[in-house]
Amino acid sequence: MPVGEQTEAFAMETATHLDCDGRKGRGAPAETMNPAARIVDVAECLIKETGFQKTTVADIARELQMSPANVYRFFLSRSEINVAVCRRLFEKIEAAIEGEIANSAHNAGKTLRNAVLTVSRINALRYLHDRRLHELFETAHNENWPIVHEHFQRMDKLFEQVITRGMKAGEFKRGEAQLAALLFRSICVKFCNPRRMAEEPAPAMEQVVDFCLASLTQKGPAWDTSPKLGGSTQDAGGKMELAGMQGPSYRSKH
Repeated sequence: MPVGEQTEAFAMETATHLDCDGRKGRGAPAETMNPAARIVDVAECLIKETGFQKTTVADIARELQMSPANVYRFFLSRSEINVAVCRRLFEKIEAAIEGEIANSAHNAGKTLRNAVLTVSRINALRYLHDRRLHELFETAHNENWPIVHEHFQRMDKLFEQVITRGMKAGEFKRGEAQLAALLFRSICVKFCNPRRMAEEPAPAMEQVVDFCLASLTQKGPAWDTSPKLGGSTQDAGGKMELAGMQGPSYRSKH
């Protein structure tokens, strides 16, 4: 679904919970939050206003009416605060996937499709309405922050649940669900970046998801269970190993 067709209800659901309009007492009341959470709340608001590269510990401390030294009691550096803010963005995505899976009355294929499109819409809304916050999200990916890999691992687990269900129901061909989930996420998430979709010629997100689902549902050999997950996916020559993609090739009808 194009960004312009998203409903107002969805935009409200995925919007940040913070009230960043007031200069003091941002977010939830101070008495209901621990100091670390308050620091992250204020940091997120400031990043949305000025960007993460211009947001300093001194700025955060000033908003909280405390000294920078007090902030450093909870975070060793500004980088740690940036990671904490980014973790919130990832947790929102993971919660949306979990909700899609838990509330879905559809088969496994439709559930996976809806989950990925939900991630794409969340990222698109952030890109359109919280561009500076999205820059933090993009930087984490571009610089391969460890938190990104942790996020991908959690996404893989969620997709694996659905793929396993589809395999047991006979909807997907049987094989290594863990490998299938890793490949499905690796391909789809690359196209959930709205900047890439806007700046480069690319297929629609729906086309990408349908292409990946076709590899799960095609008749043919089961998913190869021989690849060992958890290690490098590159051989000695630096070429990507795609063992496991043994099903029939996807041929264009054009």
